[in-house]
Amino acid sequence: MNKELRVLPLAFLLVEAGFIILFLITQSPLIAIAGLIGLIGLPFIVSSPGNQFALLLLYISVLTAPNWGQRYHALKYHVDWKLIALGMLFIALMIFIRNLYENNWSIKLHFLDKIIALFCLYAVVNGLWGYAQYGTLTRIIVELYYILLYGAYFITRILLTNDPAWRRKILLAIVSGTVIASLIYIYLTLTNLDITSILINRLTTQQPHLAQVVLPLLFAVILFGTQKQTKLLSIAAIIPIFLMVIFSQQRGLWIGVTFAIFVLLFLYFFRTGFVLSKFIKFIIGVVLTLAIILLFLIIAQKYFNLQFLITVFARVETLGDIGGDTSWQVRFTEVRAALKNWEQNMVFGSGLGATYTQLYAERGNTALDNSYAFVLWKLGLAGLAMFISIYITFAVQGLRVYWKTDSYHEKMLIASCLAGIGGMLLIGITNMSIIGYRFNIIWAILIALVHDIYIRHFGSGNV
Repeated sequence: MNKELRVLPLAFLLVEAGFIILFLITQSPLIAIAGLIGLIGLPFIVSSPGNQFALLLLYISVLTAPNWGQRYHALKYHVDWKLIALGMLFIALMIFIRNLYENNWSIKLHFLDKIIALFCLYAVVNGLWGYAQYGTLTRIIVELYYILLYGAYFITRILLTNDPAWRRKILLAIVSGTVIASLIYIYLTLTNLDITSILINRLTTQQPHLAQVVLPLLFAVILFGTQKQTKLLSIAAIIPIFLMVIFSQQRGLWIGVTFAIFVLLFLYFFRTGFVLSKFIKFIIGVVLTLAIILLFLIIAQKYFNLQFLITVFARVETLGDIGGDTSWQVRFTEVRAALKNWEQNMVFGSGLGATYTQLYAERGNTALDNSYAFVLWKLGLAGLAMFISIYITFAVQGLRVYWKTDSYHEKMLIASCLAGIGGMLLIGITNMSIIGYRFNIIWAILIALVHDIYIRHFGSGNV
């Protein structure tokens, strides 16, 4: 700690000077606030890169992206992808300076490390190739940026190697950020109601996807935990997050969360053996939580003239006729159009920056509502094989160490990560959540957390 405090303040003062210069140039109040918070929180921030990383996680979780958040007048400030990139680089630089000062380079690369590094390197090369073809540098940088956010995996690995206790701090940051984001989402839902509309207006932000990994973690605390106070806090956190999931009207998320909870239950009873009393207690807890949520919805329905039940029924009903659903038809039409370009180079793909044109479209589209199709289209079979290998390795290692460990803390974390990311992989069929969201940072962190436990038990990163 003392060595860090000798090195980091100088770098921090340089960053503060940068904030001052940016404020003088842009006159942005957000930059001024960020600089002020940084100055006040100097002792906390410079104490370790882990604290800086936790602060970055709160930033990306709580604020909405500009392309979504600008639709809602109640939100004045939005997350800036450039600040996220600078934050990641700053944290990586602080880790480098610290390890250089301490002459600590004992981290060994394992199998999963190499796959993720290779995938990121391949994406960079593919981006250069895409630039040679299309010359659209800005679009390529943005697409490459989201892929390289998986580099958060390496930051997490290094931080855990230096301080295993950091695991709890980072999970607390993710859960806290999701709870705050859910409260903001509920507020936006209730303040953007159209009294003349039969259905509840749907708010399109990316935050509800955080619930996919946080809800299994909170449910795992209820299943595996031993302290009543912690369980009650988990239930209190579940309520607003669950409301956010419901209000989001994202059918893929509904399916993903449901799938994750069933996987979590399976993993729990598979490891401990089926205990009827434990199962009944869990069901009672879920029912009580849902009862509280339903009570809130009934009160909100009367106070705001909501037609909540009609809204949910209308969204659920479409699941019975996926083929006739307009949203699915549009998605698959887009995928077919993009993959026609991919067929010209199946191994390496069309390259980052590629576009596809639909009938009657005025300009080319750059994204797809399917993470796997996007990777296949842009990065080809080679890129898709690496991408899928990351998650297969994560799942295999997670299951192996879950069966071996006797620590209920480790079992709780591993089971929740396997369940949550499993559901997220399902959602990836319907959107860009696992390849084109800033939350790639969080998916990468969870992968690293499980891998760190695996390494501590097996010593080798080989599957």
